Amino acid sequence: MAPDPTMSRTRIRPASTQDLPALLALLSAAQLSTDAVPALLERFVVACEDSHVIGAAAVEPCPDGIGLLRSVAVDAAHRGTGIAAALVAALEARERARGTRALYLFTDTAARFFAGLGYQAIDRASAPPAVRATAQFASECPASSTLMFKPL
Repeated sequence: MAPDPTMSRTRIRPASTQDLPALLALLSAAQLSTDAVPALLERFVVACEDSHVIGAAAVEPCPDGIGLLRSVAVDAAHRGTGIAAALVAALEARERARGTRALYLFTDTAARFFAGLGYQAIDRASAPPAVRATAQFASECPASSTLMFKPL
């Protein structure tokens, strides 16, 4: 399979305060929560084409060497080009370097995508206390959401 030309024009970098309006708009368009974005801004990476934010993802730090992968979103016009996988890979590398041992995530629509990246679906009852303490577990993600896990 030939590389997607979109990725050659896409740069992944840490998010900055200048990205906040575009980041909020991207997550809103993807119907993802924006409540914690300002507090987690330094934990986001963004995918940019020229100066436009076209994708984003973050890891919410949790105790015990655990992180919660969240807010993975790509602009509709750029989906299917490998940007989401590149964002997740960038965060996994960063978190490994920070000593994070495992990432967890909740998804309603992308379990197949994340399984392709090595995440495994697990029963919500087996979530560790650090994940149970997050707002995503407690109230933001419905019980029907798939909980997934990947050791780093």
